[in-house]
Amino acid sequence: MKKIGSAIFTLFLLMSCDPQDSRSSSDLTNDEAAINRSIEDWDNAWATKNLDLAIKHYANETDWTNAFGDRVRSKDELEELLGFIFNLDFVMAGENEYGKSEITFLNKRTATVRSQNIRKNQKWADGSLMEDRYVNHLRVYQKIDGIWLITNHMISQEHKKGNKAINDSNHLSIIDSYFEGLRNGKISSIPLADEVNFLGPSVSEVIKGKEAVAEHLANVSQRFIGSEFKIKEHSITENGAFTLFEIEMNNGALVVPIVDHFELEEGKIQKIRPYFDPRPFIAEFDRRLRE
Repeated sequence: MKKIGSAIFTLFLLMSCDPQDSRSSSDLTNDEAAINRSIEDWDNAWATKNLDLAIKHYANETDWTNAFGDRVRSKDELEELLGFIFNLDFVMAGENEYGKSEITFLNKRTATVRSQNIRKNQKWADGSLMEDRYVNHLRVYQKIDGIWLITNHMISQEHKKGNKAINDSNHLSIIDSYFEGLRNGKISSIPLADEVNFLGPSVSEVIKGKEAVAEHLANVSQRFIGSEFKIKEHSITENGAFTLFEIEMNNGALVVPIVDHFELEEGKIQKIRPYFDPRPFIAEFDRRLRE
């Protein structure tokens, strides 16, 4: 008798739980449709540069990281970052080709979604065409007040091990972000490592740490407002790159060649070493002070 009572009690507990299997197939179909619509909205937002649509399906507290290591932790921060990205014509030049999403319901209020997007015809900052990028998305959805919202979103890019072309492509993408940040004064968009350091002819000692280096780069960006940064050549190494470029000032009346050496690790800039003759800049800035 005790055994029967124990079995009935166990059955009662199992029936009182809320497992995924107890949900009807129509419930899952509706939930899957809602989640798939949100991914379609994300795709359409990129195609039309619609910022409101891009952030529509994110929770107020969301953790979002892209393939270059940029991370935000709120819907407001995501809106600010995407607003900057949507204004980069070379980034937005391209089309998405999404495959079917793999949706897994962990319970009636939580789902994980894996999807892959082939990004075609995207360009580098100099206007040259990128190879196709295979971009993976892992999203975590929570059903909040009856609406499926994204609380975590991790974006990563597929890399073929030992493929030099892929490695070069990734390095160039990081360096393009560096120069684009200098041009636009958006230093926060540059993927700087926490322990990054900077040393060049314009400073007397090594600048250490992300905050200090970012502050220096912001000052550099301000001093060269209205100037042209013209990339001439990249030389890619295993863990970095050398970039030859020119800064043109006064409508081309002053042209100064510069070589920047970057050391890169895990998608971020670890070290920046510019090499140039500082005398033309000193003379130009002195002239401006006299005016």
